[in-house]
Amino acid sequence: MKYFQSWQDFMRDPANVSLKETKGIHACKQKYQQEQNKMQWHDPIVTPQNTNGPISIPSAFPANK
Repeated sequence: MKYFQSWQDFMRDPANVSLKETKGIHACKQKYQQEQNKMQWHDPIVTPQNTNGPISIPSAFPANK
């Protein structure tokens, strides 16, 4: 399923048309929502991670020497 597939495009798929005929429109809506959620969680866009490593925060007080 395409990530940005609309409900109308989803219902044009022959497998979904047969699902509608056998189990009804509510089963199709549920399948559409499940597919959208699955695609959302497995989104191929990778968010950048912090690769800078730990940062050093200077202290407000000088170190005792």
